[in-house]
Amino acid sequence: MPFNSEQPLSYEALLGMVADQRGWNPDQAKTVDSFRYNVGNHESINIPTARQTTGGPGRGKYQYEIFGDGGSGASTTAVNRLKNYFKRNDMDLSLLPETDREYLFSEDPDFSQVSEGTQDMLFLLDKVESPNAALGALISGDIDEATAWADWHWGGKDEKERTAKMKRYNDLMAQRKAEAKAAELQKLTSKPLSGGERII
Repeated sequence: MPFNSEQPLSYEALLGMVADQRGWNPDQAKTVDSFRYNVGNHESINIPTARQTTGGPGRGKYQYEIFGDGGSGASTTAVNRLKNYFKRNDMDLSLLPETDREYLFSEDPDFSQVSEGTQDMLFLLDKVESPNAALGALISGDIDEATAWADWHWGGKDEKERTAKMKRYNDLMAQRKAEAKAAELQKLTSKPLSGGERII
């Protein structure tokens, strides 16, 4: 087993393991991680305890649907994919926090009750284990993030709704990039000069 079972597994360690297995360099792993972040931002503004405001089945940071409230049961699929990955890599489920396991292995897992780190691992392994999520194509740029989100995570069929949701996804990505650029500019312009002055 690659991890100490006495210490909970972190998302960062799991991403590193997946990257090693798939031969991703740090920039490629960062592309996958950025996709994860942007999906969470689109689905819930990255709030781990989020529940669908309309009373629908979406739960947690990535709004995985439960079976209840007419949902798809995508949360159960994600849990099963995590279990499959752990089993194939000889990893014990005790690597997950005990309180998370109680919710994950229930009949209809509600991810809003699960820690943020475990939700991040569920998202990653859901995509790694999915037969439809071609992460290599995302890394190479053959598929853009909005399309990847729509095909691999949302999965809706209405073309008008799909177009509107993909536009919102791209708008949020553009907003995040603009905020990051502004923060970097602020950091540069507030850098102290040798005489103790600052560029303003």
